[in-house]
Amino acid sequence: HKPADMKVRSFYQHLVRVNNNELPSLPPFDPAQNILDDELIDIMLSACPKSWEREMDRQGFDPMLKSIGEVVDFMEQIER
Repeated sequence: HKPADMKVRSFYQHLVRVNNNELPSLPPFDPAQNILDDELIDIMLSACPKSWEREMDRQGFDPMLKSIGEVVDFMEQIER
């Protein structure tokens, strides 16, 4: 889970850093081994509180039909 005191944007930036800087340096050293955006969305959803998912459902927001930027923006709105 996302640490309670960490903001969504910071959590996302950590995921991007790991994806872009650390994963390519792990075996099998394939540049195509990065996590795709839809997988990043899955990670974000599983790391955030279930109440956030319920709020997305309540508002009719389907994160799998949105870009990663839209998902992070929406989660920031819920966070506020």
